[in-house]
Amino acid sequence: MSIFGTILFGVELYHTVGHGVIMFRQRMLPAKDISRLRFYFFIDLMTVATSYMYTRQLFWLAALQNIQHLFYFLTWNKGFSAIKVMQWSSLDWLQTDNNKIYHWDQILGTGFDMGVHITYAYLIAQHLPTMNIALGFAVTALGSVAILFNKRLAWCKPSDQPEWVRKRVDSNSVPCYVEDKQK
Repeated sequence: MSIFGTILFGVELYHTVGHGVIMFRQRMLPAKDISRLRFYFFIDLMTVATSYMYTRQLFWLAALQNIQHLFYFLTWNKGFSAIKVMQWSSLDWLQTDNNKIYHWDQILGTGFDMGVHITYAYLIAQHLPTMNIALGFAVTALGSVAILFNKRLAWCKPSDQPEWVRKRVDSNSVPCYVEDKQK
């Protein structure tokens, strides 16, 4: 059970890192790539559901996060809120005037999700020996290097986009939510 807990701990930390790099604009993807990540929300949902089953703590928190992620999974590329999450999380968004104002709904939603993953990582760690916690951090670091910091993938720092990634960014594909709200 401790190997499973170690992997789950590492995956919860990985989700935390993934949401953090997007929220703090350290690593992002073009919207074209994000639009294909619908199943990420299902994986994220299943991670928290599994963490709840492992710890048997904070059902209400897992339920809220699962409802949020199920909504985005079902409405991805279709619903206003899901499209806004997709665009706000993308490199394309940074090319528009939308990036000059805070979108508190996106910041709070992403912050809530990070908080859920941090909470469950902490709760899982309570069931693990120190060595397994260290291994969980290693799983997180390896996953982050393999995916988020892999120069062959489109994840990149907004201020340091390779030319091939820059070509994938299309700020014209980003709706202007500021104008929509003023109508």
